[in-house]
Amino acid sequence: MTITSWQLAKRELHAVLTSRNIWVGATAAGLVLGFAAPFGTDAYLGLFARLLYWTAVVQITLLTGTLIATLLNPTSDQPPRRRWGGVTATGVLIGACVSVEVLMLNWLVFGQSPFAPAYALSLALNAVAISVIVNLSASWFGDRPSAATADRTQTTADDIAPPLLSRLPLDKRGKLISLSVQDHYVEVTTTSGRDVLLLRLSDAIREAGDGFQIHRSHWVASDAITRVARAGSAARLTTTDGRELPVSRTYVPELRQRGLLP
Repeated sequence: MTITSWQLAKRELHAVLTSRNIWVGATAAGLVLGFAAPFGTDAYLGLFARLLYWTAVVQITLLTGTLIATLLNPTSDQPPRRRWGGVTATGVLIGACVSVEVLMLNWLVFGQSPFAPAYALSLALNAVAISVIVNLSASWFGDRPSAATADRTQTTADDIAPPLLSRLPLDKRGKLISLSVQDHYVEVTTTSGRDVLLLRLSDAIREAGDGFQIHRSHWVASDAITRVARAGSAARLTTTDGRELPVSRTYVPELRQRGLLP
């Protein structure tokens, strides 16, 4: 399976679209801007219209920024100079796209022509500056867990955390329990919850640490097994979180070798 930036962007957009916290935060930001009336919008719109206008601006630009940043932001394993240069360039592109969206929205709401050079340039410069700052900040803080989260991760993971954990959201990082194939994704279950990664199971296993594959679609951590029972020529095992996973006949000898089956 080939992992593409577009597939990752689709997943990130889905996460944004289904996150109540993100939309509540975006709506709150729009309402604050509506009351504050920046850029002289109070001269053109009443309070209710301003609240609607700024909420729409925040939500539209949020989607645009999320899509472009996910598609184009460089990965954290690149050299710092190249990474932050790429993040800045992505912020410039986001700002350019956002400025076009706002120009069109202002044309619709205020009847202000987007073809006035001085006006369009001023708006574009503001949009680019804001987008670069936001994209740099999001990338910077996205790479650095808070002290509380880092402490929690350290106490719930092994002394040397498996590399796979670094791919998970901070609140899902804990001791690995299992990996399971879900369509084109791998569902990663830890003691802190579940998340899905656009990754081949074989690649995920290489980053998972101590454990073994029990099925073409399942892997389990060595210390996450509470019970193993025969099921004909195959077997089933129970994990520490109470789930039952199938063990195919191919992997039964491995369980015997580890002393988990007679």
